[in-house]
Parts: sequence; structure tokens; C-alpha cells
Amino acid sequence: MNLQKIIQETKNNGGYTNSISGRYSVAIKGYEKIVSENEFTVETLEKYISEVGQEFGTWLDNGQVYLDKVECFDNLETALNEAEKREELAIFDLVELKEIRIEGVK
Repeated sequence: MNLQKIIQETKNNGGYTNSISGRYSVAIKGYEKIVSENEFTVETLEKYISEVGQEFGTWLDNGQVYLDKVECFDNLETALNEAEKREELAIFDLVELKEIRIEGVK
């Protein structure tokens, strides 16, 4: 896994998901980590991956990088239901490469 490439993709595209299988990425509560864009280094990413494993995502927003352990689903309805239960604001479609906002979650 090329960690420098993950960092560049996060900065260039606003995020990155490393998924083993599944189309829709949903964050798992309890594994969130937030670092500044300047603190988002290979060392930070290595440590995070050693703690959560290979399925994770990054999201860049207002100079902060959000790191999340993710679970991926093939079924959109299942992914949306899981995201709503977890009070997530959005999921990510790994095929269409787009965020899907969750209605009614604040």
C-alpha cells in the first residue's frame, strides 16, 4: 500500500477509501481520528492503519483530515440504514466516486 499516494489523493480529491470489497463505504463509530492537514503524514497513517486494519477512509474538510475505519456494503439500502443507525452524515459510493448525504441526520 502506497501511503504517500493515499495522502496525495486525500489532498487532491478530498478523500480516499481503502476497501477490500463492497461498493458503499460507511464509517464505524469509535474509530474516528481527526488531524490537521499538516499532521497527516505517512507516520500518522501507518499508526492509524496498525490500529484499525486495511479498510479505512479519509476525508479532508476545512484543513482537517478525518480518518475512519469503514465497513463496505454492496447494497445501497443496507448501507444507508447502517449509516443512519450510526448517525453518519454521509456514505461514499466507491463506483460513482461520490458522497451520498443521509437525509434527516444532524
